[in-house]
Amino acid sequence: KIQLLYLLNPNFIALFALHVLCNIKTAMKSISTNPFLITGYQGPDYFCDREKETASLMSALKNGRNITLISPRRMGKTGLIKNVFYYIQKENKSAACFYLDIFSTQNLQEFVSLLGRSVLGKLDTLSQSTLKSLFSFFKSCRPVISAE
Repeated sequence: KIQLLYLLNPNFIALFALHVLCNIKTAMKSISTNPFLITGYQGPDYFCDREKETASLMSALKNGRNITLISPRRMGKTGLIKNVFYYIQKENKSAACFYLDIFSTQNLQEFVSLLGRSVLGKLDTLSQSTLKSLFSFFKSCRPVISAE
């Protein structure tokens, strides 16, 4: 009877649940993660079998040709673009590459706003971005006057 009361104690139940969760978390750490990246571009080490397309796009960009990529969703267009950007910036450190996902824009004003944010954010130097951060910090500080 004493053991049953002990097991029904809310503190014991909470501690037991915490212990079980810790064991689950430890077990999950030992499970290997998916080796295939399904989101984002992680660099050329994780980008494979598109050397011909990468070279073709780089050649077109260097020669000032317009490019249109057309394929179904989830076929790697964004990854290919970011891979090309990586190699362009590797060849020329001062090159600025801009990626815009304009799918969410609904009119010219939203497009221009997105373009402006992308370009200005990329072209900011370290000192400009530091000054911008400090300015926004001080702008958020508001003096409060109170009588006690």
